[in-house]
Amino acid sequence: PERVLNAKAENFWLIRDLSEQGELDLPCEGVDYCAEELYEELAGIEWDTNSRGKIFIRDKETMRREKGLKSPNLADACMHAAALSGFEDDQEEEFAYA
Repeated sequence: PERVLNAKAENFWLIRDLSEQGELDLPCEGVDYCAEELYEELAGIEWDTNSRGKIFIRDKETMRREKGLKSPNLADACMHAAALSGFEDDQEEEFAYA
């Protein structure tokens, strides 16, 4: 199951999986001043696959240039927090890097 290109892709994919499973506890809208911005940043993260089928996260500069998106600082922080929290230990699939 070599699905991802690197740790960044693995960690953002973890956020995606946790969110889809309803296991990601993000602040509710209106509760935290940055909640809306965090949701927007997470929704703006784009991924693709390379020629070998590995999932990768599109780089910030490309997203900024093509979509006018600002740097996803809150999304990056959320990804790092989830990765450090031990959620990845509960995932059924193991990831391998290219």
